[in-house]
Amino acid sequence: MKTFHFNLQKILELRKHHEKETELELAHVIGSLIDLEQQLDSLTEERLKTMDRFSAGCEAAEIMVYDRYFQRLKGTQKSLEKDIKTQEQAVEKAREQYRSAARDRKILSNVRETKEQEHKKIQLNEETKMLDDLVRRSP
Repeated sequence: MKTFHFNLQKILELRKHHEKETELELAHVIGSLIDLEQQLDSLTEERLKTMDRFSAGCEAAEIMVYDRYFQRLKGTQKSLEKDIKTQEQAVEKAREQYRSAARDRKILSNVRETKEQEHKKIQLNEETKMLDDLVRRSP
């Protein structure tokens, strides 16, 4: 019985490797997005704390200091929101690359499975013919 040999096996392995690399890249980009979102959450909490301290009876000098700090936090928040939007676009791009790589690998995997099933059918037919011939020849 012949063993199954898929002529495009090396290409399939390359596509599997490429799919894994794009999956890791996607995970990295999503991790970066999560970090930015956590920074934004922390910044929002800090702004709320600052507002609480600002609203408690303060002198004019303290109010100015809190106001400047609050404005700086607000600027940092806007910057983080912009970075998050950019990172979300990067996530979507990485996700599409992963989908494409997975689709390419799956197509070739399906071809391999189909060829392997065809090979098994052919082998089974050959074995059946051989057994039939042996049965006919035996007295």
